[in-house]
Amino acid sequence: MLLCASRPARAQTNDEQTNEPPPAPPPAPAPMAPAAGYPPGYPPPGYPPGYAPPGYYYPPPQRAVEADPRPPLRKVRPPPARTGVQLALRTGLSIPLGDATGTARDEQRERYSVQVPFIFDIGAKFWPNVYIGGYLGFGVGAEGANDRVEELCDDNDGNSENDIECSAHSLRIGVEARYYFSPAETLDPWISYGLGFEAATQSINDRPQRRSEETTASGIEFARLGFGFDWRAGRVFGLGPLVEVAAGQYTRTRTEVNGVETFDGAIEDRAIHGWVTIGMRGVFFP
Repeated sequence: MLLCASRPARAQTNDEQTNEPPPAPPPAPAPMAPAAGYPPGYPPPGYPPGYAPPGYYYPPPQRAVEADPRPPLRKVRPPPARTGVQLALRTGLSIPLGDATGTARDEQRERYSVQVPFIFDIGAKFWPNVYIGGYLGFGVGAEGANDRVEELCDDNDGNSENDIECSAHSLRIGVEARYYFSPAETLDPWISYGLGFEAATQSINDRPQRRSEETTASGIEFARLGFGFDWRAGRVFGLGPLVEVAAGQYTRTRTEVNGVETFDGAIEDRAIHGWVTIGMRGVFFP
């Protein structure tokens, strides 16, 4: 009796459960926390390439950057500043200026044309910025622009031979000081001052007449101002441009004909002359 009475009650309970709505699905699992040492968005270890658990982003593979096979550029340092012996050679073009004497039309350019000088320097840098030494120079060129001299030197006899040879040369010797502004840099600007002795000679050699004549004017070069800079390529050699302005005064003159002195005396009417030189300077042990 009791068993039969309980069956309808269980059937009613099942019917009631059948009429109820289905239960909601369980919530989605929360994104996994990133593994230790991995930033958010990157999968932890143990997943194959291209796969990641929910909540992670697998970045695309990146191309490897090839290393540059060339060695890195190395900055070239200038040689250190130095002291001691220094040698140099200057050359270029020297332009005559001013008057040779106070006589009318006795200009420097009337006697001498543009010359090519070769000046040797020898001295020492007692401090990295200061050089003191001596110079010896020799310049070569042609006769000046004087009409009488040019008429004598023109070889126009038509025999295609150089019967008359005219030339000019100069000699100078003195002492000089030079100041360097950047003795420890690659480009080292400098200024200089010197003074000494100079002589300039005109020569005419007339072969048909068997006559040679030389006239030499000599005096004091009381100022030789220079400016330039050295490109210090290394510890041994440097090179750079220069500009020099020299001023002097001839005090004596001497004339020789066929090697025999015909006149030697002081110049009474003196004047100031000059040379402007533009050229290059090579220096040893800059």
